[in-house]
Amino acid sequence: MNQTIELASLSVLVSYRDSENVMNQQLVPFRVYEQHDRYIAIPMLREEEITPMGLPERIAFRVNHKDIIALDGASEALMKTIKDIVRELNFQRLIG
Repeated sequence: MNQTIELASLSVLVSYRDSENVMNQQLVPFRVYEQHDRYIAIPMLREEEITPMGLPERIAFRVNHKDIIALDGASEALMKTIKDIVRELNFQRLIG
């Protein structure tokens, strides 16, 4: 049985290029859940807000000591977002 536990609500700065190839940044709120041996981060924005940023509706990843593994594959920008989420969870002492 996979029990899902809500760990935190947090915000991280997400960088992305818009349709005119201009670099933008936006503070994105996430809810982060722990499910067995993985973490799931869900952006708390509407779909039309996250689509231009290239964010999926949910981000699944594992943390093994200092290694961060994206479970659904990830672009370089998405890996940076995952690392920022993990850094914030570490800062809040929610994961080791």
